[in-house]
Amino acid sequence: MTNDVDLSKLTRHTSIVLENGFRKRFIEDAIKKAGSLRELGRIMGYTGKASNWNVKQILHGKQGIPLFRLERLCDFMNVPLADIQKHVVKIRQK
Repeated sequence: MTNDVDLSKLTRHTSIVLENGFRKRFIEDAIKKAGSLRELGRIMGYTGKASNWNVKQILHGKQGIPLFRLERLCDFMNVPLADIQKHVVKIRQK
């Protein structure tokens, strides 16, 4: 676990990997709140016809979440970034 690192001090494009169970619940709850996978993709800042593709990849654990997109997701879900900290399992600096 890497929950001793302050996420707010990392660069925007740092990739954050969250615990499987937490990640799935968090993303699924966000999809419900947004109304669709595509709309959640737009909220997180993904554009184009396949704005949902990256969210699917994140949901299934195939890619991490860039920090700036995680911040947008947290804002949308009204969850402080600090509350996500304990669920971080890997950080990939870019």
